[in-house]
Amino acid sequence: MSSLSHLFDDQAAAYASYRPSYPDSLYGAIYARMSPGRALALDVGCGTGQVTTRLADEFEQVLGLDSSAGQLAQAVSHPRVRYGQAPAEDLSAAEPGTVDLLTVATAYHWFDHPKFLREARRVLKPQ
Repeated sequence: MSSLSHLFDDQAAAYASYRPSYPDSLYGAIYARMSPGRALALDVGCGTGQVTTRLADEFEQVLGLDSSAGQLAQAVSHPRVRYGQAPAEDLSAAEPGTVDLLTVATAYHWFDHPKFLREARRVLKPQ
């Protein structure tokens, strides 16, 4: 993994303890704009799983991906959540055309945008 992931590895415990959560209204706004079908959500740059586990309240299955092993070691477990270590530009943990919702909470600025967006289009269900 990159030196960037090592930066987040070193801060994982503090991140898990002090990272503020997102308001319920944000999740409500996301769900209100979604079409029916909540089989699979993909949370990219999931860190310790704050958003990932919240998505599990609405989705049958949630996949959280992060490049940092340290962040994933601190991730909150949930019966409908599976975590994996991968950079945002490699979403091969999800099959093509299977993802109902893809989220990136606070990580997009770290990504190689063209590569990530190609991968996002590949895994999202067609509209």
